[in-house]
Amino acid sequence: MERNRFEILRERLEEQLRTDVELLYEAHRTKMRAFETVWRAQAELDPSLQPPPPPPASGSRHQIVTLLPEPEPSQAPVEQPSGPKKSLLLLVLQVLNSLPEVFDKHDVYRALGFTPSTSSLHRVFNELIEQEWIRLEAEGRGRVGNRYLRIAMVADDADEPEEDESPQ
Repeated sequence: MERNRFEILRERLEEQLRTDVELLYEAHRTKMRAFETVWRAQAELDPSLQPPPPPPASGSRHQIVTLLPEPEPSQAPVEQPSGPKKSLLLLVLQVLNSLPEVFDKHDVYRALGFTPSTSSLHRVFNELIEQEWIRLEAEGRGRVGNRYLRIAMVADDADEPEEDESPQ
């Protein structure tokens, strides 16, 4: 009976470790975003600056992701859908290329310029997974949400994809 108790405690500690590592990874991603934002701001002031070097390749479980540049401020912000004219799916497809390769719902919120309902966005993510635009990279735990990997880029000339269009 004592042995079962220790096994349960060990499993809890292992789960806590996994959660702690995920939180540390999310903190690192936030720091990298801030670093790259400052770098881009300095590069705008001094065009002679080179882009930041890519992160070193590592054999760790987590891959450090270099973020893509944010959309130009001259672009018109995407407006919240107000009916059947533009679905949330189409809006997410419009901003998909501007998202980091590995992204979460907060990256989508920033790219869209508004916060859609969580259930609607979850349905869109499921549809994009089915159509093979993205895949689930890491399932969320606790306060850390799901992370998705973009596996296809949206063509710039494709205004509105058909219902069952998927990347080849």
